[in-house]
Amino acid sequence: MSNALLPGAQIDGFTILQALGTGSAAHLYRVSHPVHGEALLMKTPRLGPDEPAFGVVSFETECTLLPALRGPHVPRFVASNPFSPLPYLVMELVRGRDLKQHIRPGGLPLPELTELGFAIATAAHSLHRQDAIHLDIKPDNLLLREDGDAVLIDYGFAHHARYPDLFQEESRLAVGSTPYMAPEQAAGIRDDPRSDQFALGVTLYQLATGRLPFGIPATLAEVRSRSWTRPTPLRALRRDLPPWFQEIVFTCLEPEPERRYASCALVAQALSHPDSVLLTERATRMKRDGWFERLWRTWRHDPEPAKGRRAMPLSPSEQAQVAPLFMVAFDPNEPDETLQRALRYAVVRILQRDPESRLACVALLETPADGSGASASERQHAYRIALHHWARQLEIPEERLSLHVFESTDPAQRLLDYARRNSVDALIVPAPHDAPSAFRFNRSFLTRLVEQAPCSVHVVRPPQA
Repeated sequence: MSNALLPGAQIDGFTILQALGTGSAAHLYRVSHPVHGEALLMKTPRLGPDEPAFGVVSFETECTLLPALRGPHVPRFVASNPFSPLPYLVMELVRGRDLKQHIRPGGLPLPELTELGFAIATAAHSLHRQDAIHLDIKPDNLLLREDGDAVLIDYGFAHHARYPDLFQEESRLAVGSTPYMAPEQAAGIRDDPRSDQFALGVTLYQLATGRLPFGIPATLAEVRSRSWTRPTPLRALRRDLPPWFQEIVFTCLEPEPERRYASCALVAQALSHPDSVLLTERATRMKRDGWFERLWRTWRHDPEPAKGRRAMPLSPSEQAQVAPLFMVAFDPNEPDETLQRALRYAVVRILQRDPESRLACVALLETPADGSGASASERQHAYRIALHHWARQLEIPEERLSLHVFESTDPAQRLLDYARRNSVDALIVPAPHDAPSAFRFNRSFLTRLVEQAPCSVHVVRPPQA
């Protein structure tokens, strides 16, 4: 084993405690440091006459990108020295479950599938908002923290819009794990964040069935064949899976990036709100394509998708905002029609500025402290009807709309949790007023939203006479 370190060895103050294994390009160790503590992971590249050169490029890429990334979905960077005689990279040793443990014959139950899919999509979207694309999402590179957050590890093949792409500049060859690789990635295109969405679709398919949708290709030519070869429908393998789940997975697996979701945030929202998923032909497939359809799709396919293609006009963070999610929170039974019209007008104006945007309409109810009044199901039903009537006047396509009724003893926290969980881009609420309502938008409530919301907050007032 080339340039491996033994327990007790020291590098720049880091002490090797335990060898954790060897990957295709690096050795892994648990290390300690008098300042940084003991929950640390060190990577050193495999060096030697028989080691592939791509391992050094991969290591240098990770050393460059990891310090630029933040948040719970990325291991915390500690230190690196990529140009010393013995290069190393030190990061947080993430304590969590390995997603590989969740792959089993027959697949996982639907609630677990949606929970894991939401966590992975949220992690990928967080990365894209930082102008990075992972380009190697797979169960081996996913850990789950105790709180359920997914952590993406191993950034050796990643792309960042603000840093040189060594693989693109030096070789222009496709790099990544072929079972999970998007067709455009196999063609050498590395700047499209929707490539991560394709890998997410492969991972969800594998978690749902215990098998890979495209098998394990041996060559890049086999990877490119997934541009015209569609996998066995999920519901042909598992009749218990609902059509909306197959719709989501097969949208992620569309060969052309333009036919996938505009962002991973929309994948997360679809998984957490299946009633808002618009079903298409993808949801109803029950058998593999016949020979004639495969022949037609092969003939129709462009054999050189990257030829003449320019770089993505948008950075990953800009692409992640192509389909922003707006949320309007209000009482649909508000008696002040002037305020209702002002709120609808504000929503329509915001939506018109972003033709690909989506809207979540939220009715807020405060749970009665004494349990009096109509039952929870009756209140939910009545308010969903009122929401539907209010939203219908906006005249926007139903695929851009979802309706929610939040009843809580702390409605402000419920709103904030939804905004964080679904990466909401803007929150629209009515100004404080004195009209009777099931929920009062008072000043303290709005102040809390403005101070704690993870997005901008638009407060709407009716026009003054």
